[in-house]
Amino acid sequence: MTSWPGKAGRNAFGTDTIPRRTTAIGVQAPVRRWGGILSYIRGLSISQWMLLLYPVVLALVARQREPGEAFLVDRSAMVQVAFTAVCGVYVCVLLWGRSRGCRTVLFRRPMVWLFLYGVLGMVSATWSGRPDFTLYRAAELTIFLVLSVDAMIRAFEPAAMIKFQMVFATVAIALGAFVPSRLNMAAMHSSEVPGAVVAMVFLGSLVRGMLWRLLYVVVLVAVVFGTSSATFVSLAVGFGWMMISMRGRRAAAGAMILAAIVGLGFATGFDFDRYVFWGKSEQDIKTGSGRLLVWEWVIREKVSEKPVLGYGFGVGETLARMSDPRESTLQMMHMHSAGMSALANLGGVGLFLLLMTLLGVGRGAWKLSRARAGPALVGATAAVFVNSQMIASVTSTMSAAAIGHGLFFSMVAVSCFAVRRHRVNAQATSTKVPENAGNRSEATTASRPPGASRWRSVLPVGRNRSSAIDHHSAREVPPALGKDGE
Repeated sequence: MTSWPGKAGRNAFGTDTIPRRTTAIGVQAPVRRWGGILSYIRGLSISQWMLLLYPVVLALVARQREPGEAFLVDRSAMVQVAFTAVCGVYVCVLLWGRSRGCRTVLFRRPMVWLFLYGVLGMVSATWSGRPDFTLYRAAELTIFLVLSVDAMIRAFEPAAMIKFQMVFATVAIALGAFVPSRLNMAAMHSSEVPGAVVAMVFLGSLVRGMLWRLLYVVVLVAVVFGTSSATFVSLAVGFGWMMISMRGRRAAAGAMILAAIVGLGFATGFDFDRYVFWGKSEQDIKTGSGRLLVWEWVIREKVSEKPVLGYGFGVGETLARMSDPRESTLQMMHMHSAGMSALANLGGVGLFLLLMTLLGVGRGAWKLSRARAGPALVGATAAVFVNSQMIASVTSTMSAAAIGHGLFFSMVAVSCFAVRRHRVNAQATSTKVPENAGNRSEATTASRPPGASRWRSVLPVGRNRSSAIDHHSAREVPPALGKDGE
């Protein structure tokens, strides 16, 4: 059994209370070794539970809607509204309460751009054709964005953030394959579920433990059986960027392996199109399964009428299914693209906010590429970026993919902020040497900022890179935020 730190002789199932510590960004997070699944579940925060329960609620009340029923408020919609309202109350407590860490990350780049997108979405109710629908959908997006940021802050350690995303991916996969109305693996032939978990293909292998390796296998199987061409293309781009971000001998070895695989495929006449674009005709490949034709029509006929502020959040999203003259053969229920969703919903301003978000997340991931696990993070970032332009994502109405991508963006933002605070602390404490420091080791220990060891094996803050992600110590970590971090 895994014992809690400081609770010698008591296993993870017998502790009365979970010890808590203050992380380097000023929030209270549980101290744990992230061992068994029961101990892990017991330590989940409220925001993490809400994110896990949301797709479950949707699966229980979901029903297939006709294109003309986009604005219909039935019983299933009321259940969704009620659950979102409960989450909204908790988000208000986070933002106006004592959760300094959530506000700190949310109101800094890159997440502030996405938060402003949600706020502008709520304001767009003033010019939307359906203000009630727009206000609810934009508020829902903003609420779950805040929950995603808080969930990553509560986890804080890199291993913990990845593990929570693995659990969310498993929930999304289970619901995508085994909801009551379609109890079969054929339901996995879609783009949303594989797209929601695409980042874990790169990051899931970094965590330790038999349970987490099993969940990683589940993710891989779901991606393969999903047969999503968008996901396969995203993975190819992600692996390419992962090779580019490698350094030294690893970069050379990776390039040789990749070149050998591609060369072997061409030499043996391997049909890449057959497996990458599974079940797609030549016309489907050229038009992106009809996406390109619909996007062209929306831009030419609709976006050109309201290019600056769009049609209002959520209403612009429905243009693909309610106004498409080819809907008998190319019917799309949403825009299938983060960029097109931003452009149709909030016009050029919304597209600008999305681009700034992607630029900030990509820049942050590249800064972390020097770490041992950095290339995997860069590959995951590239895969999510490409995938978000072919499925629903953070700029459209809520879905499993929107939450999955939001969690990944939040993880990058929290990681970059932690490294930045580490550097600030290192500069502030590097000149302070204790008077009673009798040797070099004591002076070095005293000058090390609190919590630095938690990031050493993953982020570029030290030389000890013995493992991709280690089991962190349970040492108490005092707050690292001063007045300048408020």
